[in-house]
Amino acid sequence: MTYFCSLNTQKKILQHIIMKIVGSKGLRLIVSSLVCLPAIVVMFAPFVYAFTPFGSYQWLIEKSAQILWVYFFSAIILLIFSKKYWMFLSFGCCAALCVFMKNMSNDAFDYAEKTDDLTIKVANFNLSSVTDSLEAVAKNIDNCEADLISLQEVSPMEDSILRLRLQKNYPNVYSMKSKEYYGMMVFSKYPFEKNDTFSYHGIPNIIGCINIDKDNYKLHFISSYLLPPFNATAYENFRGHLGTIAYKVKALNVPMITMGTYSSVPWSPEIKDFKDIGELSDSRLGFAPTFPNNAPIMFQVPYDHIFHSKHLKCLDFKTIKTSSKGHMGIEGIFQFVKNNENLSTTKK
Repeated sequence: MTYFCSLNTQKKILQHIIMKIVGSKGLRLIVSSLVCLPAIVVMFAPFVYAFTPFGSYQWLIEKSAQILWVYFFSAIILLIFSKKYWMFLSFGCCAALCVFMKNMSNDAFDYAEKTDDLTIKVANFNLSSVTDSLEAVAKNIDNCEADLISLQEVSPMEDSILRLRLQKNYPNVYSMKSKEYYGMMVFSKYPFEKNDTFSYHGIPNIIGCINIDKDNYKLHFISSYLLPPFNATAYENFRGHLGTIAYKVKALNVPMITMGTYSSVPWSPEIKDFKDIGELSDSRLGFAPTFPNNAPIMFQVPYDHIFHSKHLKCLDFKTIKTSSKGHMGIEGIFQFVKNNENLSTTKK
């Protein structure tokens, strides 16, 4: 009994010492800092990366939307229990993340207004986790009625079957077969002017150009698949791959679409640098998650992207679902922008 009393007394003494050192305000400040830490790490990612374990850094960036909702619902619960200080702190973190993610990805609040200029529809599909039959996949591709389509993670068997199945509506095909997940195809309703590939550390990318009949417009495109940055070395390769694509876009300075699986979220600092270097804009306005396919939507993140150059404006963007309601691809509608700056680059 004496032992337990002395242990109780020791605890009280320890608590008394802690309160004397930090005080109630100091303790609240420490807890407040811990509550705000996830939001701070996300918003200052380029600065904290060097001091943060890679896994936690990458996880926090990818799960920013989920963290945002945790702050929001926590604030609602705290409001119910009249915990005003913690409620305002949670709402503040939620609002800060909202502003950060919007500014980093696409700060526009609506799509561009359609005019009489030429429009083109572009779609990107990733077949890796699609559970539908190839016939259903081909039907979905036909139904989207895109003018230019990129397919990724295509097996050699899928390559042959889809080529035959889609040849009626898409007579122009360029493919790069691979037994790994690098297999890619590009379908176009318009004739190709040229197609080529370039690689980064053995990972291929398709680069090409299509001639659009009306007014001799040309649209250049790059279809890419980037490996997820699972560790620090892969992360450096990931940034290098993004940089290679961005500098090619900048050097060409033509109406350009880049599309594919970029294995990173729109608000990540890596994607932001990629857009800044290549002078590209994101087509996605909202969240529109795409990965992983079999997870509930609240746990998915947007990994597939379509970016466009200043010579184009985006009129619409949406995800494409499979018959089983899973994610299959993304599509966007774009319009050529006529002005003195890019007339020479949009026409022959």
